[in-house]
Amino acid sequence: MSKQIALITGANRGLGSHHAEELLARGAKVYTGVRKLESIDLPGVIPLKIDITDEKSIAVAAEIAKEVTKYSFRSIFVERDGGGSYPAAKSAEWSLTNTLRLELAPKNILVSGLHVAYMETDMTANIKAPKSNPAEIAKMAIYGIEADNYEILADNLSRMVQQNLAGGAKAIYPQFF
Repeated sequence: MSKQIALITGANRGLGSHHAEELLARGAKVYTGVRKLESIDLPGVIPLKIDITDEKSIAVAAEIAKEVTKYSFRSIFVERDGGGSYPAAKSAEWSLTNTLRLELAPKNILVSGLHVAYMETDMTANIKAPKSNPAEIAKMAIYGIEADNYEILADNLSRMVQQNLAGGAKAIYPQFF
């Protein structure tokens, strides 16, 4: 990733901050898109104010960071603890990733999908389940991108879900059948 220029949204916390740290450590120039500039405290990054509800902020950020070569966008679908809406949002993200992959392939743009179950973040603090370390997940994601992987499966649960998708609900949720 040396000499690459990245734009990462949501880099003020969680996985996004670990992506930014890992890219900086590998010699990349890193722009970070955040809603509140004061929320980012990561030496070496160039913060950009980006609010998806404000078209002007997006246009200004795009102009400032026009030399970007790599992108990492955190989910814009999952903003709240939402119970059943969370897996629905993940499914929508997966569909969007696959659609972008098809649309951008003719332009020789790789779209990698990172699949991870639970990570140690403030969002999962009350969930009693094994959790991955976000710093390790960020490293895995960048290795996967460098290897031109279309999908990066970060943990055993993600691998199990992928293996069982063709089997339908019975394969994924055997406890109900």
